[in-house]
Amino acid sequence: MLNLAKTLYTGRGDPLAIVQGSYADNVAASFGTHAGGGAVDISVLVKDNASVVLNRAEMEELVSALRQAGFAAWLRLPNDLNPPTPLHIHAIAVGDRELSEPARRQIDGPEGYLRGLNGVPPEHGGPQPDRQGGPIICAWMIALGYQDWR
Repeated sequence: MLNLAKTLYTGRGDPLAIVQGSYADNVAASFGTHAGGGAVDISVLVKDNASVVLNRAEMEELVSALRQAGFAAWLRLPNDLNPPTPLHIHAIAVGDRELSEPARRQIDGPEGYLRGLNGVPPEHGGPQPDRQGGPIICAWMIALGYQDWR
């Protein structure tokens, strides 16, 4: 899915620039979403110039490419979470069989992507409406039983 996002995205960022991956031991910082498979945080720095941050439109384009590739993905601004977090893109692979329960909830739970929300549980400052406009639903997602539940 990340490789597909890389082919869809033509901007200055890099969908393969993972700053936190799956099966991470430090699950408290991400309320357990990275404890299983399918959860990644993507850098918002310019590929080949890590001292420059992408502009907001470029970050949104990267989120869009990840969504088109099958991720529930969001731009995470520092104050989106409680406690605050560094600026990054958070993505959960829809349909990954090894997702942690908190990651799965970000897809189809009450605060989830498929409900047009930002995936953040109430105890961490959410949920809020999805600032990227809601989910992209692929035919294979429908075949797996997912749908737009807004």
